[in-house]
Amino acid sequence: MSSGKPNENVEKAKLILKSSIRSLVNSTNCFLGSLEDTTHTTKEFAASRLRPVLNQMKHGLEKGIVLYEQREYYGPQIIGATTASVASMVAIRRGKVPASLVGGVTAAVMYSVVYGLPKQV
Repeated sequence: MSSGKPNENVEKAKLILKSSIRSLVNSTNCFLGSLEDTTHTTKEFAASRLRPVLNQMKHGLEKGIVLYEQREYYGPQIIGATTASVASMVAIRRGKVPASLVGGVTAAVMYSVVYGLPKQV
């Protein structure tokens, strides 16, 4: 056996190993690049669709808060309308007697919601 043969095999193995590692690094970089691009596209799509919806929800919540703060000014109308609508639905399904009972309970609950419960001393 000549002394040059083993060194030659080692050099070939090193070259093969280096080219394999280079190929693996290139493949990994391509995969990570495509993954990053997909993630960015998905985030942009979701953000562009959600932003208008969230703005509308914010606007609706602001109006709801204003109306909730003014609920005491329209107390009789709120109580009457809620009681009438709930009692009507119960009357259609169950009859007049259950509707009158449910209407009374609804009126009491709505009164406590609009004006609050009396404070205990």
